[in-house]
Amino acid sequence: MFEEISIRTIFIISFVSVALITPVFAYVSYINIQNTRVSSQSIIQNSERIADLSENTVNTSYNVVTNIETIGEKLEVAEVVEANEEAEKLSENFQELYGLTSELIEYMNESENEFDQEINEIKSSREEIKNLVQYSLSSASQGVSLGTFVIEDSRDQLNNIARTSSKISSQAVNMETNQLNRLNDQLLHLSSVIFFAGIIIVVLSFGIAIAISLLISRPILHLERETDKIKKEKFNEVELANLKTRVKEFNDFKNVLEDVVIVLKSEFSRDREGKNDLAIGLIDILSQEVPRGVAESTVESSASRLGLDLLKLDTEGAKKIISNLRVVSKGLNIDEEIFEEMDYVVNNM
Repeated sequence: MFEEISIRTIFIISFVSVALITPVFAYVSYINIQNTRVSSQSIIQNSERIADLSENTVNTSYNVVTNIETIGEKLEVAEVVEANEEAEKLSENFQELYGLTSELIEYMNESENEFDQEINEIKSSREEIKNLVQYSLSSASQGVSLGTFVIEDSRDQLNNIARTSSKISSQAVNMETNQLNRLNDQLLHLSSVIFFAGIIIVVLSFGIAIAISLLISRPILHLERETDKIKKEKFNEVELANLKTRVKEFNDFKNVLEDVVIVLKSEFSRDREGKNDLAIGLIDILSQEVPRGVAESTVESSASRLGLDLLKLDTEGAKKIISNLRVVSKGLNIDEEIFEEMDYVVNNM
C-alpha cells in the first residue's frame, strides 16, 4: 500500500521531527507565560479591589460618624422622629461597615504579609463602634440625648478604622504591584529568549540530522549490498574490508559478518563435498525444519544404512532415503509437509 522509505529519509524525518518539538515547546512556553501575565494582571486587579475596599471602608466610617452626630443634634432639639430616621441610616451604614471590615480581615488573614496588629486594631475599634451604635440607636428610640463622649469616641474609633484600612491598602497594593510588574518584565524577557532559542535549535538540529543520517546510512547500504551477496552464496565476491565507518556498532557487525562469511564458505564447501545436486536438495529441504548440521548428518546416516552413495544418488535412491527418513525422524517431530516437498522435488528431477 505504501512505498518503502529509505533509512536516510527515516533518520532525516526523525531528527527533523525531534528538532521541531523544540519550537513547539517554546511556543507552548510562550503561551503559558502570556497566561501567567494575564494571571498576574488579575492579581493586580485584586490589589486594586483591596484599594477600593479600603476607600469604601473610609467613606462608610465617615458616614457612620455623620449619622451619630446627626442623631445627637436631633435629640438635642427634641426632634425624635428625625433622630429615628437617622438611626435607620446609621444601622444600614454600620452593617455595611461591618461587612467591609470583615472582607479586609479575611484578606489580611490570607495574605503572606504580617497584619496581626492591624487585624486586632480593626476588630477592637469595630467592637467599640458596635457598642456606640447600639447606644445611639437606643437613645434615638427613647428620645434621650446622646452624651458628647459618644460622638467623640465614635469619631476616634472610626478614624482608627479608616487609618488602619488605608495603611493596609497602601502596603498591599505597593508590594504586590511592584512584585508583579517585575515578574511581568522577567516573563516577557524569558518568552523572547525561549522563542529565539527555539529557532536556533531548529537550525542546528536540522544540520545535525543531515550529518548523522549520512554517517549511518552509508555503512548500512554497504552492509546491505554485501549481505545480498551472501544470500546469493557469492562468498568470494563479498568485500567487507573496505567498509569505513566511525560507528562502533557497524564495525562490530562487520567483524562478525566477516567471521560468518568464513564459516559459510567452509560449510558450503564441506556441505557439497561427496554429494550430488539431488542429495543436497534433500538436505536443503530438511534444514527448513531442523538445523543444517542435523539435516546433513541425518541424510548421510540414512544413505549409509541403505548402502547408497550420495555422490551418485539417483531418483530411486532418493525415494528410499525419504522413506527411511519418515521412519527415523519421528522423534524429531518433522512436519509431513517436508517429506511431501522432498517427494515433489525427486519426482520432478
